[in-house]
Amino acid sequence: MAHTSNTHSAPTKARKHPLMLKFFLGMVTFGIYPAVQNCASNSDRFEPEDSAFATYEQGRATVIGSDTEGRRIEGSVVVNEDGCIVVGDDCIPVRGIGQCDLESGPLDIVVADGEVQSAVCYGDLAEPTDVVTNESGDVVLPQNANNAVLVFAPETNGVAIEGDLSVDGNNVTIFGNGPDETIIDGDVALTGNNARIRGVTIKGDLTIGLNNLSAVLVRVEGNVIIEGNNAVLAGSVVFGNLTSGSNNHVLVDNRLRGDLELTGANYTCADNHAFSSDDFTYTLDTEPRGELLVCP
Repeated sequence: MAHTSNTHSAPTKARKHPLMLKFFLGMVTFGIYPAVQNCASNSDRFEPEDSAFATYEQGRATVIGSDTEGRRIEGSVVVNEDGCIVVGDDCIPVRGIGQCDLESGPLDIVVADGEVQSAVCYGDLAEPTDVVTNESGDVVLPQNANNAVLVFAPETNGVAIEGDLSVDGNNVTIFGNGPDETIIDGDVALTGNNARIRGVTIKGDLTIGLNNLSAVLVRVEGNVIIEGNNAVLAGSVVFGNLTSGSNNHVLVDNRLRGDLELTGANYTCADNHAFSSDDFTYTLDTEPRGELLVCP
C-alpha cells in the first residue's frame, strides 16, 4: 500500500455547543441548549440527498441513524456559513460537538431515534498530507504524523490494496472512497488519540487502541476491538466479533454477524442489528434485519 506524504499542519479548534437534535420522519424538530440564534428560512423539512459517499461538498453534512419513528435515514443536509443547520427560524450549531472540533471539511452527524448522539468531522480533503496509491505494502503514520489527512487515489477504487495500516499519530483522518471502492487487504490499527476512519472495507481486523476514535461507514470482514474510551462506531458492518472492555462508546446503526462482547460501562447503543449472511456485499439496507442487539 504505497503512499505519498506532504506537510502536516494543525487544525483550527471550534467552540463546543451542546445540543439535542430531533428528526421526525421527513420533518426536523429541535430541542437545544443554550438558546439558538435566529436565521431566516422558508422551510423546516429535512430531505436526505445524495449518497453518503458522494464527493464532499463544502457546506453539507451527512446524517446517519434513525428518525423518531425508527426509520433508517442516511443523506446530506445543508450546513450554513455559521456552521448551523437551519430549521425554521433557528440556526442549530452542529460543529464543535461530539468528536467534531474542526470548522470546515466533511461532517457526519450520528442520530438515534431522532436525537444527535455524536458528530465526527474530518480534515481538509483538498490538501491531504498522504495519498495511497494502488501498490501493495504497509502504511504507517508514526507518532509525529499528527493532524495527517490520508486519502485514496481514484485508481485504487475497487482494487484490494494489500498491506496493513497503522496510525500512531493524533488527530489523523483516514477518508476512503466508500466500502465498495477502498478495500484494505490487511489489518487497521488506530493507536493515536482523536483519529477517525471513514468509507473503507477492512478485510482484516480493526483495532481502536486509544481514546476519542471514530469509525463511520466502514465494512470490517474481521473483528472490531475497541480498547480506548469514547469511541464512535456508526453506520458500519462487522462480520467478526465486536469486543470492548472500555467505556463511553457511541454505537449506532451497525450490523454485526459475530458476537457482541461489551464489558465496559456507559454505552450509547441504538439501531444495531445482528445478521447471518456470509456474503461480503451485505449492506446496512439489506433486509430483513436480524435481531436488535442490546448493550449492557
